[in-house]
Amino acid sequence: MEKGLSRRSFLKGSAKVALGAGMLASIPGILDSATVKADEAPKMAIEWSDAADIVIVGGGGAGFTAAIEAARAGSTSLILEKCAYCGGDTLRSGGMIMVGGSEFQASLGYDDSPERFARTELGYIGEYANKEMVEEMCLNSLESLRFMQEMGREYTHLSPMNPVWAYDKEEDWAPRTHWTGIETKTGHFGTLQEEAAKYDAIRVRTGVEAEHLITNDAGEVIGVKDANGVCYRANKAVLLATASFGHNKEMSKRYNFMNYWALCHEETFNNPSPNGQHTL
Repeated sequence: MEKGLSRRSFLKGSAKVALGAGMLASIPGILDSATVKADEAPKMAIEWSDAADIVIVGGGGAGFTAAIEAARAGSTSLILEKCAYCGGDTLRSGGMIMVGGSEFQASLGYDDSPERFARTELGYIGEYANKEMVEEMCLNSLESLRFMQEMGREYTHLSPMNPVWAYDKEEDWAPRTHWTGIETKTGHFGTLQEEAAKYDAIRVRTGVEAEHLITNDAGEVIGVKDANGVCYRANKAVLLATASFGHNKEMSKRYNFMNYWALCHEETFNNPSPNGQHTL
């Protein structure tokens, strides 16, 4: 990866959107662990269907944020989204973002900070989430807010989450849910999508399900192969931005039964059974 486009900048970008969607404990998803080496068939060169500096797997909020930051750093991006439309779980965002230590909080008389926010969230999760990831997102919550504000998003309402005193401490609790006014027509993803459309350096392909990473002799990832065998060349890096289980029934049943219920009913609506019944 070239200078000016660091791994950390992408991680921070993903954290921004995770906060924007109000999801502090998502479970990272990965591609199939199998890789395709470029030298498996020495006499057969790889036929690349497309190429960009950065190939991004996943067209949700994290993927679009990474593409925007890459474009601002002077790199091209190709987003590969397996669904027929982009957005991922960020489409479910109601336009809120949890932040600790904002000027909006201070204007309403609340003393807060990213560090206090982190202590609160770490107290909630116990052993059920990645503590370093949660802390990273909380400590960068102000940067996340400003990132969205720079793209024209306005936050005009502040609401609290009721204290859970078995976990909350009075000195750390504060209202942190920043909302956009009801006059806004699009959620956070709409803002990201509008921003991405400003850059010719960002291209999107939907209906593309990435299955394998392609590596060279040195073990470096140089591209992605999709379910149809089509290959996409990454001149600088491949970014995996499939960081949620929103459409994974098995993982949702284990970690988020409410989402599992929604997925089951989504299937019912799309493919109703003859007797109208559906079993969880």
